[in-house]
This record gives sequence, C-alpha cells and structure tokens, in this order.
Amino acid sequence: MIRYRHLSPLAALAVVAATLASPAAAADRAAFATDLMEEARAQASDLQNTAARLEALGRSKHSGPMSHTWALNDICDDVNELGSILSILDQIRPETTGRQQQAIADARPRIEALAARTTRAIELKKANSANRLFPEYRGAIRSIYENAAELDRMLGTVIEDKRASARIAAVPPAVAGVVAR
Repeated sequence: MIRYRHLSPLAALAVVAATLASPAAAADRAAFATDLMEEARAQASDLQNTAARLEALGRSKHSGPMSHTWALNDICDDVNELGSILSILDQIRPETTGRQQQAIADARPRIEALAARTTRAIELKKANSANRLFPEYRGAIRSIYENAAELDRMLGTVIEDKRASARIAAVPPAVAGVVAR
C-alpha cells in the first residue's frame, strides 16, 4: 500500500503526478485509487480519534485553551490532508471502478462538511477561549467526530469490497467453477 503521510501535500502531489505519467500505472488506476482511499480512511480514523480526545477535553473545565488549540490544529491538518487526497482521487476518477467513482463523489460533501465544521470550531475558539466549555463548540466537535466516522465507514466498505473482488479474481477457474454450482 502506498502511504503519503510522511510527505507534505505538495510532495505527495508530485509523487502522484509521476505515478500517473507512468504507462505501467495507467493500467492499474483502480488499485492506486484503493491505496489512496486506504490513506484517506487512515486520515479519517486519526481525525475521529483527535475529535474524540477534543470532545473529552471539552467536558473538562480543567483543560486549558492550548490543549484545544493543539487538537484543533491536528484536526485542521487531517482535514487538509483529506482534501489533498480527494484532489488526487478526482484526477484519476474517470479511470476507476464505478463503486470507487461513487465513493469519491460521496466523500466530497463529507470532507467539505468536515472543513466547514472545523472552521466553525476554530472561529468559536478564537472568538473566546471560554467557548470551549459551551454547547455550540462541543456540538461542532461532535459533528466533526460523527462526520469522520461516516467517512471512515464509507471508505472501509469500498476498500473491503475491492479486496473481496481481488480475492474472488484470484480464485483459480477450476475452483471458481466448483463454487459457482
């Protein structure tokens, strides 16, 4: 599996551009899309974990504003990374499977909602650091968690679907004939 986590978004785009230019990779865009979706799923899982941590901090009157700032920065980084991955997936979308194309289309509004909710949480925090104790801020964090969980589940379904198809394709024809009866 290809992992771009250690790269900056611009460096990841350069790697992808080189990969897309390769004639050998042109035949296997669906596998490449699956790798990118696995990366997006890992980002969504990280985002979900950070939002859960931030939600727990929000319930505590003893948590400091800097804890929230750091967690919001982590969330912002994860959402931006998801946006970068979505941009790459959009580029190769025409050459992916129908199921992957639908997943890419379904991911866009979720990632946009994550960006809007993250922006709202940051605005509330910047307006008044005490906002971290109020329901509107906690609601924004909760919605980030829920949206990340939805994205994680949706991508997980597509990835597992693709893996199952690969396992079925790997079954020798003689065995496949026995199973098909």
